[in-house]
Order: sequence, then C-alpha cells, then structure tokens
Amino acid sequence: MVRRIRTKPQHARKPGSTVVALCGLLTVLGFALPITLAIYLSTDSRPLGPRRVTDVIERFLDQGYDLGAVATGDVRVPRLFLSRIPKDWRDLVPADKRKQAFVFLILPLVLQANEHVYADRQRLLDLAAQKKKGKKPSAQDQGWLRDLAETYGTKADDLKELARRVDVIPPSLALAQAAIESGWGTSRFTTEGNALFGQWTLDQNNAMVPGDRNQGATYGIRRFPSLAESVASYFRNLNGHKAYAKFREQRAAARAKGKDLDGTKLATYLTSYSERGADYVEAVQKVIATNQLAPLDEARLRSEIGPTLLGVLPKRK
Repeated sequence: MVRRIRTKPQHARKPGSTVVALCGLLTVLGFALPITLAIYLSTDSRPLGPRRVTDVIERFLDQGYDLGAVATGDVRVPRLFLSRIPKDWRDLVPADKRKQAFVFLILPLVLQANEHVYADRQRLLDLAAQKKKGKKPSAQDQGWLRDLAETYGTKADDLKELARRVDVIPPSLALAQAAIESGWGTSRFTTEGNALFGQWTLDQNNAMVPGDRNQGATYGIRRFPSLAESVASYFRNLNGHKAYAKFREQRAAARAKGKDLDGTKLATYLTSYSERGADYVEAVQKVIATNQLAPLDEARLRSEIGPTLLGVLPKRK
C-alpha cells in the first residue's frame, strides 16, 4: 500500500444533495438559518477547551458560512480551520448528518492547503518565465527552489517537473479520500491523532498502532498535531511520491489543455493509494458522486484575515 509511507514533513454549478441537505442538518441541530448572516471578525480571542460539535458548527454559522451558497459560487468560505475533531463527533447521528457536517468542517482545511500550494506554484511559474528570458534566479530564489524541490522530492533545476508537482488538488477528491480514510471523522486515528488520510509511518515515536497490524510489522498510522498538518502531509504525498506520477501527469495534461481539474477523473490514477487498487478508486469516485462533491471544486476562501484555528476563536459576546 503505497500511501502508507512516511512523507515529508471558477464557476457556479448546481449544489449537490450533501450541501443542500446540510440546511436540514443545521436546522435539526437547532440553528436558525436566516437568508443573510452577519459576518464579523474579532481580534479579542482566547483559547477554548474541548467544544461540542454543535458549538463548532455555530461558530462557522456566525461567520456566514452557507455551504449551499458556496457550491453555487455565490459566497466564499470563511477562514476558520478546525484543529481537531470534536470529542462528541460520534454522537452526531444519523450517519448522513455526520457526513454532511464532515464536508462542512473539513472543506476550509483543504482550501487552505490549496491556497498555500497555489502561492508556491505562482512564484515557481514566475521564476520559470524569467529563466526563459535568460534571467538568473537570485540567491534567495535559488534557496527557495532548493527547499521546494526537497519538499516535493525532485531537483531544484528541473522547473518543469517542479511545476508538475507543485499544483492544487481538487477539493472533491481530497474530501472523498478523507471521508473514506477517516470513516467520516469517526476513526480513532482521526479523533486521537488528527490523521485524516491514514498515512503510515515507521517513526515509532509518532505512530498509532493499528489493531489489525500483522505480527512483526513495524508501521503505524502517523499522528499529526492538527488536522491542517494532516491535510498538508496528504498534499505533499500526492504531489511528491513516485507512486502518483501518473496522477500528476494527467493533472498537468489537463492544465495544458486549459481544462478544469476533475477530481473524479484524477481519482482514476490513485490505484496505488490503497491495497484495494481499482476498488478503492471506485469507492472514491462513488463518494464524490453520491455526495455530489464536484461543485465544491470551485469553492474559495474569503480574502479577509481571521482566526487560523478553531481552538483560538473570537470571544463570545
């Protein structure tokens, strides 16, 4: 199973059943859903202890987060990032409600990771354009390229290959894989170690031991300080490991043709992510289709600066 390795640390569309049904979920949870929700940010923040899932969702709603409107391209996603799965996550029943809430809460983390990768990509493409004009990168840029190449497992002077690796991942694909690998957030590896994507590690000091691990095996599921770091590691894995070269090749081909990145199509090239192979790919594609996650590929974060983690939040008034 190639995914189990140590890795280095648009347009309006019709919303799907998952995002539309979220309104029903939030109503059941006791939240009012006015057409317009006030958006506010406070600089008066304080650390918060463990929160209930309903409290967390309410904080998002306080920021005007409407997943249905996000899916249609009418609004952007607030910069609130869940640091860990709430302790009462499994109490959110039935399962459909938990699935809807999972998408609601994990999407901002995926968009944040894409933003970081996109910023690096733009700088990389600018340097590549300058190189074509015969301009040599500055010492600072050369150092940055070396660090970037080390992160993505390639050579600093091969800007074409770097550009192939330093690119975004469709949110629909990331959400579907996170859903499968974490059991929609219910896995103990997720609740105890913030592991959304089931990445393996040989570092015994940073691993959680699976109950079904074969005798004599030394791997464990990698633990992360936060959900955001788990997402970032997943991005580095798909963008850097040799097992996903075909995935990156097809993504680059879509770019060259001016096409939007399609999570369902790109999932086809992730047979190495799981021992299940083609069955795993089919499962990922089914999650995308059943929950109609494709419209969220057009989602973007708001431009304002806000709290970076749910764990440091605006003080309630």
